[in-house]
Amino acid sequence: MNQTVKFVVVLLVFGAVSGGVLAFSNNMTAPIIAERAYEEGIKAYKDLFTDADEVLPIDEEKLAEIKSENTFVQEVFEARKDGEIIGYAFKAKSSGYGGDIITVAAFNLDGTVQGIKVLQNSETPGLGTKIVDEPSYASSFVGKSLTDELVLSPSPSGDNEVQLISGATISSNGVLVGVNGARKAYLNYFTDTPVVEEEEDDRGFGPNGLVFKEADEFVAIDAAKLEEIKANNRFVQEIYEAKQGEETKGYSCWTVSGGYGGEIKTVTGISLDGTITEIRVIENVETPGLGTKIVNDPAFQESFVGKKVANGLVLSPSPVEDNEVLLLSGATVSSEGVLYGVNGAIDAYLNYLSE
Repeated sequence: MNQTVKFVVVLLVFGAVSGGVLAFSNNMTAPIIAERAYEEGIKAYKDLFTDADEVLPIDEEKLAEIKSENTFVQEVFEARKDGEIIGYAFKAKSSGYGGDIITVAAFNLDGTVQGIKVLQNSETPGLGTKIVDEPSYASSFVGKSLTDELVLSPSPSGDNEVQLISGATISSNGVLVGVNGARKAYLNYFTDTPVVEEEEDDRGFGPNGLVFKEADEFVAIDAAKLEEIKANNRFVQEIYEAKQGEETKGYSCWTVSGGYGGEIKTVTGISLDGTITEIRVIENVETPGLGTKIVNDPAFQESFVGKKVANGLVLSPSPVEDNEVLLLSGATVSSEGVLYGVNGAIDAYLNYLSE
């Protein structure tokens, strides 16, 4: 019995000593590791901003505010030349296939990417590690516009397209998520054009709920009637009856039309008195910064609200009449693309749904 007690005591003492040594070791090495990571970040910032005289951390309170709203951002530094700010560098943490990915993203004041550098990753050697090993991946970010969220492409050519690495999709996307997180912080805190958040209906009705905010139920119209409409209307895809209690308030019509870059999907709400409640462009592949104004410029979609549908709608650079909606400067074809879909919804309403 005494031997057992002695054995237990020895184990407890050994455990306590080991724990103390480990804690002491961690306390000693943690600052060293943190300092090394900090220095690596500084070097990356300077490597990316080669014209900068110095890189300096931003105000601590501002960084704390950014980090409270943005889970990706770890550090933010400003790059200066001759005392003037020429850009901002962000250290971002995101997730890849093998674990955390730490990326530095540098942005110029003109809203373009100066460059990126992956500082840390645990991706699969020979596959995921191509995010570091293949120079073409990082270089594909250089010069890209921050106007729209960056996206992956196997053959990037658009202003917001960067390289998708074959066989390393998750790793490619892991870096991209971090860079886009930094992009959002940059636009929201260092420019006059903050990120336009994607609007959601918190009741779970999706786009239907956005165009009929007072409705509490959406019911698909009779399938036979929908097929009849679609046989005579190339824009219409789906139509829902918007109801509040037992009362029908109008119809939510989903359409697909053509824009400059491809298909534009729009949802149009039309009330029973023949006016548009709201419209929402829910999908498009238009030119970033130009055609994408159909989503990013609130004045465009708002110009449809309350318009009469009796004779269809027309575009105008300065809409004032009941049938005029906004023509976006520099985005004529995209504006027309949305209008085609909305007028398709109006045609369906007038010919098949109105009394």
